Amino acid sequence: GKMSFSFLSRGIASVLGLTQTEIEKFEDISGAISRVHPNDLPQVIMTSVASARKGEPWQCQFRVKNNSDSEGYRWVLGAARPQALENGDMVWYGYLTDISQQKEFESKLDEARRTAEKASQIKSDFLSMISHELRTPLNAISGSVYSLLQENPNTSQKSALNTINFAVENLIIMINDLLDFQKIEAGKLTIEKAPFNLRNLVEQVMKGLSFHARDSKNDLQLHLSEGLDMRVNGDKTRLSQIMNNLITNALKFTHEGNVDVSIKLQDLKSGRAKVYFEVKDTGIGIAPENQTKIFNDFDQVKPTFSTKYGGTGLGLSITRKLLNLMGSTIALESEVGKGSRFFFELDLEVSDQEVQVEKPVTGSTQDFSKLHLLMAEDNDVNALVLGKIIKKWGYTFDRVGDGAQAVEILKDHQYDCILMDIQMPVMDGFEATQEIKKNIDTPVIALTAAAKLEIMEKIEECGFDGFVAKPIDAAELLKKIKEVISEKN
Repeated sequence: GKMSFSFLSRGIASVLGLTQTEIEKFEDISGAISRVHPNDLPQVIMTSVASARKGEPWQCQFRVKNNSDSEGYRWVLGAARPQALENGDMVWYGYLTDISQQKEFESKLDEARRTAEKASQIKSDFLSMISHELRTPLNAISGSVYSLLQENPNTSQKSALNTINFAVENLIIMINDLLDFQKIEAGKLTIEKAPFNLRNLVEQVMKGLSFHARDSKNDLQLHLSEGLDMRVNGDKTRLSQIMNNLITNALKFTHEGNVDVSIKLQDLKSGRAKVYFEVKDTGIGIAPENQTKIFNDFDQVKPTFSTKYGGTGLGLSITRKLLNLMGSTIALESEVGKGSRFFFELDLEVSDQEVQVEKPVTGSTQDFSKLHLLMAEDNDVNALVLGKIIKKWGYTFDRVGDGAQAVEILKDHQYDCILMDIQMPVMDGFEATQEIKKNIDTPVIALTAAAKLEIMEKIEECGFDGFVAKPIDAAELLKKIKEVISEKN
């Protein structure tokens, strides 16, 4: 049970802060123990005892007093190897070393990491806040345009309204780019795996861009090889986004030229399809020194490009990152004045599942001609616009200004569906929906300008029956209302 020191190096004095006299009299471990920081003492003792019992090497980091008079502490790393002797004694060979500088460096690194994380969080919150603030007025604009288009405008008015709609859609694309960028940066964007028909998806994307092609006076052509009319497992939303980004760019930087989209089935075996995608244009082209630059975040070939062609400079960056998440890389061949060719390959799993097709509800007696809705919306402009849309459908509604009022009115009134804004004073949409669902099963649709991943997860947790993002697409909202009511019935 005794401990003695057969050898102490002279360096031990500086590490433990001992005087020469103290070293000469250093026979008992208690002399060293008394110098250890009280918070580190239990760890020193426990690791030493455990090491002695098991006969395993000992290592421990702890603080010791600078010297007898000082209140300051320094960090020490201790390491030793025990060896059992025949007489039952345990001999330790080891060292103590001052690691104060290392600890200080670690502390600075940790502080820098926390600062970087905080800055990243501030950036993330800023992007989320800005997107929310932008979506709110956009919601009012798109809703008002929808209402005006229903009132049989004349040709010149219709043209002006379509121009406004096009501008709003472009703004929404930019906001979505920022949010996608934020999700990818935070590592929160995941690639789904669900069955979809490859040929149908590509044809839908092309159909959606036909107006853009006519507007930019370009000839947009699709070239499909045989065998693409098949079901594959993948993320059709993100693949659509990639195709949209590449084709939209090609149309944007080409005027009165050709944009050719080619999809080829290169290989099909062992339940996997190797598919080649290409978007080729006869546009302005990209100089060799800029061909890497265009895939950088917020980067464009020249600052003047953003004023002339618009955009955030994130489209190709997001495209590259999405393809990386899908296990692919994007390549580019281009020549100034002659055009560009973007291409990539995807290795897709052939699906053996049937693609889910929306079928009309047979035998349903549900009448959608007259519905009574509850609207929970604190913003007066948004409420006015949404109210006009609901009236156009021929439906009636009541409006409340916060979640608490929604909970209260439902005690005495019945509604076919509740349209619930998420961000509201007094009680937000999350709390209100949780309260409502405790007592009644009326379908609740979340309406929000925020599209952060955490909010999407919370929407599912709180019992919402559906979700529609702002700016609200009136046709999408009407479809969602009918869907949730049909499901409840």
